[in-house]
Amino acid sequence: MRQFLFSLLLVMNTLNWDTLESPLGTLVIFATSGGIARIAWDCEDPEAAAQLDLPRTGADSTAHARSDLITGAKNQLRAWFDGQIEHFDLPLLPDPRVDRKSVV
Repeated sequence: MRQFLFSLLLVMNTLNWDTLESPLGTLVIFATSGGIARIAWDCEDPEAAAQLDLPRTGADSTAHARSDLITGAKNQLRAWFDGQIEHFDLPLLPDPRVDRKSVV
């Protein structure tokens, strides 16, 4: 039974989200294990927004939880707002609605 539950956890892909207070106001960072899905500004209901993003991200569930990606994004955003960095080094989750061939 324990092995089954562990396997189930590996299959599930959660869309995590957390907030960051910034000079622009509250930002909401959405990420899966595959990358940053989006960063929203002026988002009144992050949980509802995350639910709407499930089909686009391929995630099975949502959670108001920090992940390594969200922590990294928060650190880099703080550094950017403080003028310490000019570029971001974060994996981005591709949007399946965009034809990548037409973007290149």
